[in-house]
Amino acid sequence: MPQTSPLSELRAHPATLEDLLTAARTIYGEARGEPHKGQSAVAWVLKNRARLARAHLAARARVHPLYGDGTLTGAARAPWQFSCWNQDDPNRARLLAADFTDPRFCTAFAIAAQVWANLTPDPSLGATHYHHRAIAPAWSKGQRPCAAIGAHLFFNSIQ
Repeated sequence: MPQTSPLSELRAHPATLEDLLTAARTIYGEARGEPHKGQSAVAWVLKNRARLARAHLAARARVHPLYGDGTLTGAARAPWQFSCWNQDDPNRARLLAADFTDPRFCTAFAIAAQVWANLTPDPSLGATHYHHRAIAPAWSKGQRPCAAIGAHLFFNSIQ
């Protein structure tokens, strides 16, 4: 089976402006206080989920039950996947109001675009899940993180 290049993947699955804005808002809402590598890792989790959702859609002709329709927007806004998008999250109003007058949002947007264009390596090591070090969600019990970056632990073995 021929391997696809990052450029061919980008052409086959282009991101819309809405996708990049949603990705930037997700990074901003989830990791704006993290160093660049931590924000990039969150962006890669989002991209990894979108990639898995596209594969699921292609194989089963239906959206992924957790990761959405294969777009960055679908993966970010899938119910209960990124807490900053939950209706009851106190961060939500802040991320929806974020715009290009905020340097942290500008950074998040640049990171989203760089990750989508495969211009940065994946520091999450293929992770599809992460959580803050201060909490221990039920899904992480007994799991070993593949990366620890800033205040987050990343996992690439969650099914």
